[in-house]
Order: sequence, then C-alpha cells, then structure tokens
Amino acid sequence: AAMALARAAAVDASGGATAGGAYLLRAKERYNARVNAGAKAVKAAAGDDAAVAALFAAGEDGPLADLEAAGFLLANAFRINSTQN
Repeated sequence: AAMALARAAAVDASGGATAGGAYLLRAKERYNARVNAGAKAVKAAAGDDAAVAALFAAGEDGPLADLEAAGFLLANAFRINSTQN
C-alpha cells in the first residue's frame, strides 16, 4: 500500500508549472518576458493621454495587443489539463 501511495504522490507532483520539461519552462520564460514588456509600455504611457491613445491605436502590432496575446499564452502554459479554464 505504501508503494502505491508513493507512486500516486509522484504522479500528482508532476503536473502544473513543471509539466512539459525544459521546453515548456522556456516557453513560460518567453511569454513572461513579453508580458513584462507590455506592462512596462502601459506603465510608461500612464498619465500621458497621447501615449495611451498611441497604445490603443497601434493595433495588432502594438505592445498592448502583444501583452494580451502573451498573457493568454502564459496563463495557458500553466493549465494542468485541457478541461481547466
């Protein structure tokens, strides 16, 4: 019985943030860097109406759109399984 519990604990501990090995960890680092860059762009624009308008006007190639996309990818990288939202 103890052996079965030890195996179950090892399986339970393998999910989440460490799942996927080195590739997924590297992807999380890339997505996190993109989220940080987007957040810095938003913070830099704070208080400057023209800069905020430029963030929204940049469209799909701007830092705001990249922040949204990278945030989604980063959150998705931490999902445990395909049924988790």
